[in-house]
Amino acid sequence: MKIFDVLVVGGGAAGLAAASKGGPTWVLAEKNSELAKKIYATGSGRCNYMNSSASGLPGGFTPQALREELEAIGIYGKEEEEGRLYPRSGKAEDVALALIHSVRRSGTQVVTDFDACSAVRDGDIFTVTARDGRKICARKLILATGGKAGIQFGCEGTGLKMAASLGHKVLKPIPALTGLSCEEDLGPLAGVRVRGRLSFIKNRDGMSLPLACDSGEIQFTKTTVSGICTMNLSRFYRLEEGSSFFLMIDFFEELNADALMSLLSARCKAFPAENAGFILNTLVPAKLADFLLKGAGIDPKAKCGELKERQLLMLTASCKLTRLHVTGAGGWKDAQVTCGGIDLSEVDTQTMESRVVPGLYPVGEILDYDGPCGGYNLSWAFACGFTAAR
Repeated sequence: MKIFDVLVVGGGAAGLAAASKGGPTWVLAEKNSELAKKIYATGSGRCNYMNSSASGLPGGFTPQALREELEAIGIYGKEEEEGRLYPRSGKAEDVALALIHSVRRSGTQVVTDFDACSAVRDGDIFTVTARDGRKICARKLILATGGKAGIQFGCEGTGLKMAASLGHKVLKPIPALTGLSCEEDLGPLAGVRVRGRLSFIKNRDGMSLPLACDSGEIQFTKTTVSGICTMNLSRFYRLEEGSSFFLMIDFFEELNADALMSLLSARCKAFPAENAGFILNTLVPAKLADFLLKGAGIDPKAKCGELKERQLLMLTASCKLTRLHVTGAGGWKDAQVTCGGIDLSEVDTQTMESRVVPGLYPVGEILDYDGPCGGYNLSWAFACGFTAAR
């Protein structure tokens, strides 16, 4: 049987980055019938492929060095808000094509429909076997199978089992960068998009422990809270007996409670004959205004001029301290990345070589790394791939 110098398992971001630096003695094996399947759907089809603020990247990569590396294989982008880079064409498929063409140009052989299910190391040779019985042997193995996020793209966590069988410690994978389901009826808020600040809090033994907070656009469906800031907090949700979790939302982050109370009081005095619903007109979307008034126990049909100071205090609290009880996080189909995976302490991130298995290079989402939304996870994946290849 032919023995390759390097076998890359997985044709996603990290695997393609690695294979783009290969040659005729390299082979890339992909589970699906086409490469880069997940990249095509990234960023709602736009592909936020890196972030100019990404730090701590493998191999000593700086964001500028990574950007130049990607430009060298044909990915030219423009920077938008918060350091996010998108292809100038605005098409995720163009990022995928640039990666695929770079692999073809390198001379790396490509095998598709190879559903890898096991890996063994015998001496200095790795043998990876597919479910249909086909085998590929190589002296070095770059494991880029991804995690479990995006099962619709074939991500099932098989690579994590392979890594464990080779001797690696694998931290339990959970969905990350996903929406959060809540106990409260959010039907009246469905479709609302509004900026605010979210705090994620854990309750246990009568004590409240703030876990994390983030600001940005908050999106509501009938049953969930979503949006980038929500997804960034979702990694902190864990099923724990005896614990409960909730979100605290501040819809007026730019105003402290006293300033907001003064604003609401002034509007009541300015529009005494208007219904109470008008007090929040132009401040928040109408659906949210009704929700906040209800939370404060105020009848929307009451007149602004009739509202008491206590009612305005309650409305201020509703605007600044809306509390929602979290009942769950989205599943693997909705998650953008995987939290958990191969313990990073078992990998030399300057080379991506395993400290446990010589010749093994785990890269990308298979590792226990999950960054916030905004291109950080793809920055990590690309830097991992380029570093392992080097």
